[in-house]
Amino acid sequence: MSRIVSLRNREGHALHCMLEEPDPGTARGDIATVLLSPGVKTRAGPHPLYRKLSAPFLARGIPVLRVEARGIGDSEGEWPEGALTTIHRMIELGHCAGNVRAALDWLEAHLGIRRCIVGGLCGAAITALHVAREDSRMAALYAIGL
Repeated sequence: MSRIVSLRNREGHALHCMLEEPDPGTARGDIATVLLSPGVKTRAGPHPLYRKLSAPFLARGIPVLRVEARGIGDSEGEWPEGALTTIHRMIELGHCAGNVRAALDWLEAHLGIRRCIVGGLCGAAITALHVAREDSRMAALYAIGL
C-alpha cells in the first residue's frame, strides 16, 4: 500500500513523499527505511530505482518513505540558480540534512518509529552521512554509488 504524505522541514517547506507500507498481514518491525532524493532527482529515483529498492524492505515488514528534497518534483522551496556543480556541492556540504530530520520526525510522530535505515543513491548517501553524526534515530546507512 502506498500513499503520498506531506511533511514540513524546519524551514517550513512542504516535502511531498511517498510512503509505502507492507501488505496487511505482514509482520511489521520497529524500523523504517528512508530513501532520499539523490540530488536533483524526484522521490522515485532515477528510472524508478527507488520503487524497485523498496520491495525487499516491504517484504520484510519494513515501511519505506521516499523523500523528495525541497525544490525537487512536487516539494516546495527552490534551489539557487546556477550550475549543477553548485547544487552538487551544496548537497555534499549537507544542504539536505534538514529534509532527513523532518522525515525522521514524521515517522516518529505518525508511525511511532524511532529507528531508521537512511540513504540512497549518490548524494542521498552523502546526506545520510551528515545526519548520522547527530541523530541517533539513524540505525543504519544505505549507500549506493557513494
